[in-house]
Amino acid sequence: MAWYNHSIGFSNPKRKGRFKRIMLDCGQLKSLYYGEKPIKEIARQLCCSVPVIKRHLKFLIPNDRKRYAFYYSQNNPVNQQLIKLYTNHHYSAEKIAGIVGINAETVRKRLSRLGVALRGRNFKNLESFHPASLNRKEGNKEGI
Repeated sequence: MAWYNHSIGFSNPKRKGRFKRIMLDCGQLKSLYYGEKPIKEIARQLCCSVPVIKRHLKFLIPNDRKRYAFYYSQNNPVNQQLIKLYTNHHYSAEKIAGIVGINAETVRKRLSRLGVALRGRNFKNLESFHPASLNRKEGNKEGI
């Protein structure tokens, strides 16, 4: 880490190579966060960047109280609807995304984090699949 060490000569003495450490008021940060204010707005109000806010929040807020943990919780009604449509009705992630109004990748990510086994491309909807539809020939009305 010699790039900010004082042992080497600097061409510009005003530039030291590192930014000064920003110390934030923990009480104000917690109150803004629990007040459901977006992190971008908190950063703008405290005159610092978004990564600085996230770095401070990482140690201030316990895991069970984090705001974004709700998106991957079983108690979220949207997640309950995702699980019901995916497991009971055998809808695809794209079809669920259209119904619920979120992206298909978000549907897959939430289902995998909730512990639902994702299906592959060769999955057949068992409710619409019937063995009589296999090997049907023109003259033969019977199934297999």
